[in-house]
Amino acid sequence: MADPELSIIIAASHAAHTLRECLRALMPQLRARAIEVCVVTSSDAEAHITREQLPSANVIAVERETLIPVMWGRGVTQARGRIVALTIATCIPDAHWVEEILRAHAAYHTAIGGAIENARGSSLVDWAVYFVRYTPYMLPFAAGAMEVPGDNGTYKRAALDEQMQWIEQHGFWENEINARLREEKRSLWGDPRIIVYHQKSFSLLGFSKQRFAHGRIFGRMRAARTPERDSRSGTVPFAGTANGVTRRQRTLYIVSAPAIPFLYLARIVKRLARKRRNLPQFVSALPLIVWFLLCWAAGEWLGLLRD
Repeated sequence: MADPELSIIIAASHAAHTLRECLRALMPQLRARAIEVCVVTSSDAEAHITREQLPSANVIAVERETLIPVMWGRGVTQARGRIVALTIATCIPDAHWVEEILRAHAAYHTAIGGAIENARGSSLVDWAVYFVRYTPYMLPFAAGAMEVPGDNGTYKRAALDEQMQWIEQHGFWENEINARLREEKRSLWGDPRIIVYHQKSFSLLGFSKQRFAHGRIFGRMRAARTPERDSRSGTVPFAGTANGVTRRQRTLYIVSAPAIPFLYLARIVKRLARKRRNLPQFVSALPLIVWFLLCWAAGEWLGLLRD
């Protein structure tokens, strides 16, 4: 059987409440197209919803509490499509999502990210999660060079094949994959017509834990110092950039870690001021935003210590 045109990898983690809607949004877009859908989940309920809504989907089972980047990695290693699209079950694709992905990848760009909008009727926690994670991808923005988000990211499989050994070992951490692609002079692009809508994704406690865990892993990645490639495996160290950092840089990161929440908050404010949208929601959610940034900073600081 010929490889599909597109493989869609959906990481479903505690997302039974939105997975059905995510799949329903996709179903009309799959008709008369060679498209593979892979749902990665540890939940029997989510597996059941997938088989009920979309029997043709490939359900990939993982252990409970598997991190989303590791879930994506499992999906990517099994994907057969010429293009690989990543998202999560709490992001609902726009009605023209698939069409816009295929249109965008007719160009030469290796990786293309899209817009992430917040859904109507979101709670204060939902807004805080959205501002912390997705303000770089909030509309409006012009098509152009951009960091590709994991939750609405698309990649040409040929480029991912070159990174597959690392992905199999560590998962699909988009910061690392994007850094490797940039090192190879590949084009990373943003297209505002590729849109998903963020729904309720986390509780207050759940997102606090997630921020801490991801911050800790990011810190460990950033603290990896050895830049040389392994001559036998061709891999590079588990680092926040493909070249790693020096001991002096790592020390500076550790010392400056208390400033991390304020740096991230300043970036959020700058983006919102430029886009001039959702400002009342930002003000209301500000205490929660600061808390989530502190959770990330605490995790990143521990990771920098290479625990």
